[in-house]
Amino acid sequence: MKKKILSLMLAVVMMLSLSVTALAASVQTGVSADGTGTVTLTKSYTISGTAPTETFYLVQVGDVDISEDSSATVSASLNLDTDTTASIQVESNEIVVSSVEIQSAVSTTTGTFTIGLPEYTKVGTYTYTLKEYVGSTAGVTYSSDTYYLIVYVMNVLDDDNLPTGGLTVTTDIRKSSVGGTKTDVIENEYKSGSLKITKTVTGAYGDTSSDNVFYFRVEFNTPNGKTWNGQNVMINGETVSLTAADNGQDYDYYYDFSLYSGQYITITNLPENVGYTVVELTGNGGTEVAAGGSVGSYEVTYDTSVSGTITSNATSDTTVTNEYDGEPDTGISLDSLPYILMLIVVAAGVVVMISRRRLDNRF
Repeated sequence: MKKKILSLMLAVVMMLSLSVTALAASVQTGVSADGTGTVTLTKSYTISGTAPTETFYLVQVGDVDISEDSSATVSASLNLDTDTTASIQVESNEIVVSSVEIQSAVSTTTGTFTIGLPEYTKVGTYTYTLKEYVGSTAGVTYSSDTYYLIVYVMNVLDDDNLPTGGLTVTTDIRKSSVGGTKTDVIENEYKSGSLKITKTVTGAYGDTSSDNVFYFRVEFNTPNGKTWNGQNVMINGETVSLTAADNGQDYDYYYDFSLYSGQYITITNLPENVGYTVVELTGNGGTEVAAGGSVGSYEVTYDTSVSGTITSNATSDTTVTNEYDGEPDTGISLDSLPYILMLIVVAAGVVVMISRRRLDNRF
């Protein structure tokens, strides 16, 4: 019996501890009602690669929803974030209520949205619909969830449970719906991948020495609807900035390089869904060579991965092959070889005939 009681008590303690944890995750008590109160939301930013500096924005959608038992008006909207309202274009029914800048980082980091509450003069329940502004930075995944900030404005009571004339505020944040999961975190992610390019020389006369260098260009396209400046890219471990393409090109950025047989380069921190195409050039600063074309005596072959899009946390791998089979220079043209063989046969026949005549004359 005692064991059962102890087990029951332990279960109750665990349930209470979980409830306290859930409460602490989103509920903020004792917030001021005089217009100086604030509510905070944590920005969690998971990073693969090196994320560029990014400013995230939180907006209020529509008017505040006020409980029916309150005589308050819709003037109790959240405070406008005047420092950032001109930075982005939001819908007509939206206002920017907070922003947070995350500096360029190479690992998961956090920031804080601070939401300014208005002055409350009436008791009631005030519900605000919030969402994150969806930006356009390539590689960044923005939150598509809806959040509900619920503000409970209550009387301050004396020891006899009578209103003192003052007001106190308790806030709660729910995800997806008013009755949804309690949360105090908005999650974002920066995703990037890599591209590996290898040169292979084949054929009987293929020169695989490091002196036999070939030239290449890799061209990049920004994903549709996204922005990218071609910076913070790493090539074989060194940070570089890609070159912006001239107007009229069908790509946005490029990088020129050279390789010999067996050599490769690895380009990392390319934002997810960036498009790429690898082309060989006729020489340093030369023109592009199509598949089946040639560079000197070498025929150029591309594999199926020569063009594609960057995948998060993966490496796209492509190889460009140059083949030079050639033929030994014997001094004999293959076009004239049949005639030469005929002459040899005729000459041999003549020799045979002459030899036979000599033999006949002897006898």
